[in-house]
Amino acid sequence: MKLFLLAAFFQSCLFGMDITSCDLSAKKDTGDFIYAGAIKINNISFKEGKVLMPVEENKGKTYENIKLVSRQAYEKLVSSFSKGVCDGRSKISNIPFKIKSVRKLKSPYRIANVEIEFDQTIIAVFGLIKNKDGNLWAAIPKDLEFLDKDLQEKVKKEIIKSAGQIK
Repeated sequence: MKLFLLAAFFQSCLFGMDITSCDLSAKKDTGDFIYAGAIKINNISFKEGKVLMPVEENKGKTYENIKLVSRQAYEKLVSSFSKGVCDGRSKISNIPFKIKSVRKLKSPYRIANVEIEFDQTIIAVFGLIKNKDGNLWAAIPKDLEFLDKDLQEKVKKEIIKSAGQIK
């Protein structure tokens, strides 16, 4: 039993967050996926055997603000779409995340893009926003939803702290 639990723990560490549930469209060509019971990615598409992560459009430009990090994460999505169901796994607590990059922008309001990697599975680009009063806040990509509000607060705090890294 101990060996099984140890193997499951190391597999989780090696391959990142698992899909804990999903909601596929009737045609099984789009879906919303929940990772580790904590992060929901909406509007993932499956076309011609390929997974397409959601994009955002602004002023005629397309932005890929949510990306998959590993081949395993991609293959799990392909499998879910192909089978028409998700292999639900258990939730994990304390999802590791880290800032991958902070990129200064020219805008006086969205002053930086901050890339956050979640447990070697997903990279999401958040906006570091400065309002008219000079206060900072984090803008979450439109197709990413935090189900774990504690994780959301931790991520937002790290994004705001990253303002010190802007050169």
